[in-house]
Amino acid sequence: MAFSVSDFEDLLQLLREHPEWQAELRRVLMGDELAAINATLREMADEMRAFRAETGERLAAHDREFAALRQSLRDLSESQTRLSEAQSGLSDAQGRLVDAVSRLTDAQLKIETQVGKLNGHYLESVYRERLASYLGRKIRRARVVVPADLPRVREADAAGLLSDADWADLTGLDVLLKGVTNHPGETGERFVALEASAVIDRHDVDRANARAAILRRLGYEVIPAVAGDSVLPNAPAHAGSLGVAVLVEWWPERAA
Repeated sequence: MAFSVSDFEDLLQLLREHPEWQAELRRVLMGDELAAINATLREMADEMRAFRAETGERLAAHDREFAALRQSLRDLSESQTRLSEAQSGLSDAQGRLVDAVSRLTDAQLKIETQVGKLNGHYLESVYRERLASYLGRKIRRARVVVPADLPRVREADAAGLLSDADWADLTGLDVLLKGVTNHPGETGERFVALEASAVIDRHDVDRANARAAILRRLGYEVIPAVAGDSVLPNAPAHAGSLGVAVLVEWWPERAA
């Protein structure tokens, strides 16, 4: 007997009325294929659970690494902050040190200047008091005189022949000695224009020569001279070229 459409409709109605028959029908219709599908689905479910578990572990590990990285960044930021504060403190300390060194240098320069002035005044005083005795064998009746008191200086100043610079040079001369040379046949007055310095240099030589030149211009016979405790190596040759006598503990023969 053939299976008709009405029979199929009746079968569908029975399956609707008896849902438990549907599973049996599927088993009968699909057989081993359904079992394979179910097995595949179970395997996929197991793999999904394993994947979720592994993914969860990896995410947890990433979270831990990220947390550690954030902590490292915070530590680094704090270290940079402390380093900046330390650098700022070091800069302040360096600034204070530079200021202290600058003040110390200024104080040292002031002390050196004052000591130089004191040495200069001391040497000037010594040579003013003792120059006549130093030169006693070269110049007779030697005595210290004041440039501004010399007659020709007063006359030149009254006539306007001396500039302010000339006057400053003459009045700034350390020692001016007046006497008569011991050379046979010489009876004229001779002056010694002396610049005193603890350490004689070229500038002292030039200054003595320039101040003696003003007196020579007024008609006086003048020996320019420099005196001190020591002399720099380049000063004697320069003095010799200008005819300036150098007195370092003795009166040189070339100044005779």
